[in-house]
Amino acid sequence: MSGRILVLNGAACSGKTSIARTIQQKMSEPWLHLGLETVLVNLSSKYNSVFPPRLDGLVWYVDMKDSRTIVDAKVGPVAHQVISSMHRAFAAIAASGTNLIIEHAFFEPTWLAECVELLGGCDVVFAGIKCPPDILRQRELAKASEGLLFSGFHSGRVHQHDLYDVEVDTSLLTMDQSAARVIETLYNPPSPRAFDRLRERLAADPLAKFGQRDSRSPIRTANLPPTG
Repeated sequence: MSGRILVLNGAACSGKTSIARTIQQKMSEPWLHLGLETVLVNLSSKYNSVFPPRLDGLVWYVDMKDSRTIVDAKVGPVAHQVISSMHRAFAAIAASGTNLIIEHAFFEPTWLAECVELLGGCDVVFAGIKCPPDILRQRELAKASEGLLFSGFHSGRVHQHDLYDVEVDTSLLTMDQSAARVIETLYNPPSPRAFDRLRERLAADPLAKFGQRDSRSPIRTANLPPTG
């Protein structure tokens, strides 16, 4: 029996990691937590940095007036191969029977398209973890006094397809509330699922960038104010 898959998509500091860990603690069965950061932190800096010696990896571009703020990225063939391998590993892990929480930031549209194709036939719930850009920036600055700042770049790109089974706004919900809303959707998912709708869209237009909301998809939103 295949494992279930929960995909959390959102910008840096949106709360994906905290939500994933909370869900792991609350669920009665084991869920493995993996994601984009798992791979990128283990990729040599010569393939993943602002000024890498090689340009076929992941090249980050910073604001000319602020050397910490990421404003764009170039995904080269080596980076695409590595991320594609990660996506295939996700499918293999789920096929082995392990429940999987995937933490992702789909700023590169082809990554989402690939996941939609590779995870076809899997039990997938797709969650959008959202937060206003100004609050993301505040969280990121509070989290680290140095290092690169990704949230602004991410926030303008990761939700371009704007099609989910459930959405939470972590500026309005606590992490426990956000996790509870996602868990509710895991047990009572909408029909059709977001990945099924995205797969339909991709089949109709193989070059689709997932930039428009599909109004037929029964997205569940959660933006209740935190209680304490």
